[in-house]
Amino acid sequence: MTDVDDLRAAIEGSSPALWTSLSPLGREVAFPAGIPFQAAQARGAFINGTIGQITDGRGQALMLPAVAASLALPLEAVNQAVLYSPIEGRPEVREAWRRWQRREIEEALPSTLPLVTVGLTHGLSLAADLFGEPGRAIAVPIPFWGNYRQTFALRTGSKIVSAAAYKNHEFNPSAIPEALAEEPPGEPAVAILNAPSNPGGYMPTSVERSRLISALVAEAGRRPLVVLCDDAYSGLVYEPDVPTRSLFWDLIDVHPQLVPIKIDGGSKEFSLFGGRVGFLTFPFEPDSSVAAALESKIKCLVRAGVGSPVATSQVLLQQALS
Repeated sequence: MTDVDDLRAAIEGSSPALWTSLSPLGREVAFPAGIPFQAAQARGAFINGTIGQITDGRGQALMLPAVAASLALPLEAVNQAVLYSPIEGRPEVREAWRRWQRREIEEALPSTLPLVTVGLTHGLSLAADLFGEPGRAIAVPIPFWGNYRQTFALRTGSKIVSAAAYKNHEFNPSAIPEALAEEPPGEPAVAILNAPSNPGGYMPTSVERSRLISALVAEAGRRPLVVLCDDAYSGLVYEPDVPTRSLFWDLIDVHPQLVPIKIDGGSKEFSLFGGRVGFLTFPFEPDSSVAAALESKIKCLVRAGVGSPVATSQVLLQQALS
């Protein structure tokens, strides 16, 4: 699916609020059709360099011995690790990560096959490209790391609006609506949530979580609202009466104008900090036309920015997941 009009029809038909929330760039990007290359002529040759990487003509990598020796992996995995990853990520690690995400999650809740990013901040920057534009309000509870300003305000011209996540040492579930109080009704906005709060270190209890969801639903009644769930530390909580599952799952289908997006990865959950493997997940069935349309847009942005995600760290994460 590469035609921009087709992508619009798929997204708008499934979620009008999501289409309305897209930036001008987000509406225009689409992954182009493949380019022809001399595959037939090069097939079986000792060295095949016609496909953007060098293989032995049978799909196997031509590895320097020093590189091969440094990877203590089965031969097939080493081959996967040193060749290019698909732009959307390796299918095996995407499927494995989806299973990891959805452990103990209800079957009825939809989620796409996660798209691989180069770490969580890259996932945030892709979301900024999709939804950020000059003047667009990005609501973030205080405290938050400075990279949110760099990723959204500096790169896309969006404006960061904020409100205290805690008042009188108590959790404030209305931080997002308070931050957006001055925005015109009907104007799309983006909210960023991280739980456990990073850098605040706080995780809402069951009661606080319920109040937060109610506040977000009420705000979605006033405007299209994209909620980015920055799940860097999702699941890494050891306190009673504190739900560990991502808010992403509880925000799916709660309001037609609220669209949650999950940004997570192996960096924190598997202590693979240097691997820079992140994932971007949308609240739609993996085989739906809207999922294909969003994948086309993300692939275009990834191809234009980093080429493709790192294969080596994907293979390491896949080994850990299995």
